Amino acid sequence: MTGQFVWKVHLRQDVLDDAVEELRRLPYEALREPVDQPRTKRVLGRDSKQYDLRVTAQWVNGGVGISSRDLDITVQLTRGWFGRATTETFQVRGPGEVVSAGAGTAS
Repeated sequence: MTGQFVWKVHLRQDVLDDAVEELRRLPYEALREPVDQPRTKRVLGRDSKQYDLRVTAQWVNGGVGISSRDLDITVQLTRGWFGRATTETFQVRGPGEVVSAGAGTAS
């Protein structure tokens, strides 16, 4: 039973990692769009199941070395209405330079 649970967690994390990798290749201008309107899409996992992917962006509030143009990008993956959410966040600075990656969390 534990092995099956771990396998499912790895499948979700793989889907999330692929989505984050795809987003990191996008230009800054494209990553700004979810600030106004979060993006959602259905993706197919390696287990042939459909997952819901939601991308949101927020302006980073000031701080040392942080520009008002910096973005926090959050990617959330769920399966169904009551599925467990897996989330990862990363920051983008100015014209698309990734400055840090947040740890993924499951809630």
